Amino acid sequence: MPSYKYSKRGLLKRGMIVVGLLTAALLAGACTPPEEVDAGITLLPSQAPTDVMVDATLTPEPENVLFVCLNQEPQSLYLYSDAYLYGEARLETNAILQAIYDGPYDILNYQPQPVILASIPSVESGDVRYNTVDVAEGEVYLNPISFQPENLERGKPYLPADCTDASCIREFEGGSVAMLQMQVDFQLLPDLFWSDGEPLTADDSVYSYQLDSDADTPTTKYLVVRTESYTAVDDGMVRWTGVPGFLDAEYATIFWSPLPRHQLGRFDAADVLSAEEANRMPLSWGAYQIEGWSQEGLALTPNPHYFRAAEGLPVYDRLVFRYLDGGEAAAIQQVMTGECDVIDESLLSLEALPTLQEFAQEERLVIRSTPGGEIERIDFNLLRQNGDSDALSFSDVRLRQAIAGCMDREAYLNTAVSGYGLVSDSYLSPLHPLYRAGDGSLDYDPAFSMELLDQLGWVDEDDDPATPRIARGVLDNAFGTPLVFNLTYVPEGFRRQLAEQVQSDLAVCGIGVNLVEVEQSELVAPWPDGVAFNGGFDAVLWAWPDWVVPFCEMYADWEIPSAALPFGSNASGYENSAYNGACRTALLGLPATMTMQVIQERYQEDLPSIPLFTRPRYLVHVPGLTGIEPDSLVFSLLWSLEEMAPVE
Repeated sequence: MPSYKYSKRGLLKRGMIVVGLLTAALLAGACTPPEEVDAGITLLPSQAPTDVMVDATLTPEPENVLFVCLNQEPQSLYLYSDAYLYGEARLETNAILQAIYDGPYDILNYQPQPVILASIPSVESGDVRYNTVDVAEGEVYLNPISFQPENLERGKPYLPADCTDASCIREFEGGSVAMLQMQVDFQLLPDLFWSDGEPLTADDSVYSYQLDSDADTPTTKYLVVRTESYTAVDDGMVRWTGVPGFLDAEYATIFWSPLPRHQLGRFDAADVLSAEEANRMPLSWGAYQIEGWSQEGLALTPNPHYFRAAEGLPVYDRLVFRYLDGGEAAAIQQVMTGECDVIDESLLSLEALPTLQEFAQEERLVIRSTPGGEIERIDFNLLRQNGDSDALSFSDVRLRQAIAGCMDREAYLNTAVSGYGLVSDSYLSPLHPLYRAGDGSLDYDPAFSMELLDQLGWVDEDDDPATPRIARGVLDNAFGTPLVFNLTYVPEGFRRQLAEQVQSDLAVCGIGVNLVEVEQSELVAPWPDGVAFNGGFDAVLWAWPDWVVPFCEMYADWEIPSAALPFGSNASGYENSAYNGACRTALLGLPATMTMQVIQERYQEDLPSIPLFTRPRYLVHVPGLTGIEPDSLVFSLLWSLEEMAPVE
């Protein structure tokens, strides 16, 4: 299965599907805390922090040390390794990478922010240009229907240079045609150096692109195949040129994270995958450099060539990442005994929040949280619209609206994640700058919902909420069909409790819900194997990711899974021509075009799913520590590691 990964230096790039991110979202929510956390923690005798030094020549441990506790040891710190891209320790790896690679940019408030770049490229500054070029038959371009780079041939669709939305896509008739070609310049900050004192230049970013492009490097090649050229204009500037027709709305992130050519250039791409210099002891441009490894932890010291060293950063004389065999319970204990200064999100479950709140109220620790970029939601199967079928049909939007009105989403937020997230009226987080608030139609109002069900012909024949309503002349549902559906979900973390709450709420309205538990791998496998993507469900409870350019294709008709498109991401089968056109326009990245308000309006009117709430991200630290600023889409909540400091 293709994989689309968060990476501070690789890019999160959509392909034709986002199933890989869905899998990651489900796994992130699947952490169930040990029983010790559920029942309260019994503190054990304190132990001294583990010695992580592996070389007798390492300097003695100083007093000014920051201890960060992680769940497990990463197998590799190389940006393009299998272990990093597809392994289980991605959260832990991203945490460590914050120390050695500061940037090249951060995603804050749903927007890229420069770190080692002088600025984020923009049209206004002249760093982003849409050039008109002639594309002849046989040349590579981006097909605006398939969204794939292809050779231009007669009969194929293309986007003319004067086109401003998806409605003006044309069919190629031969010869050559004018298209837009995007070009973006990235300017590095001056006087950047690697931790060995060698200059960090634009060529190091080009080298990283070349490694990513190599067939022996196990990356998706999504952006590589959409790139015509990636070159160093001079030591401080990189220029990206896309294939004609590829107008990436996320152009500000098309910068390959630098890798040191002077150190790794002697290796073939295949050899870099196993090179100690890339996987275990990479050079740093960030605040810290690696000093030594062990199975218990990783020690780092300040990078003397860090570009912010003149600001007195980093504050600590040594940074130690510790891996805790005891898991979450041990981590919570050790932050209260001072053996961990920070507990990374890789060690924490959402189910531990009530216990942690009690400790926070006692000022034994501090919780720092943010609404995350993953939305819990219930998707309906809209492909079933046959009144002769035994299965309930959700084809009438009014039924979906009635179901939504019977669900107390605010209560779900409070019980599932202790109120730390946000209730959403869209498939976007309310923090997203493109978020469209609803009109109140999703508000909890059981009385209105039951009245609407009566109007639709769903009759409560015995006034007993324990028995479901019955269809009496209901659209697309056979006479006598009970108002009952199966809700499929992965019974891990808080989801069992959440599913039971939904079941209880809907019963009050005369809607029966059978809870169907499946394994995560069974749920999200691509068509025809996966329960969700082969249409083998009535409704499904799961989480989907949010991003800078939202994943509107999750409900686009061209993403409905089938034999021709086994990795399609539109499990609901939702189809709406206005939605499709607006989504296609948004994904084409046309200049001065933003259609997400239209897309969300169609979504909110048709409700192919019911959005519930954003899942929070959080970490825990000892009292008296500053410089921690969680944000929804950061690659690690430790993104500001270099600024962490004790309160003076």
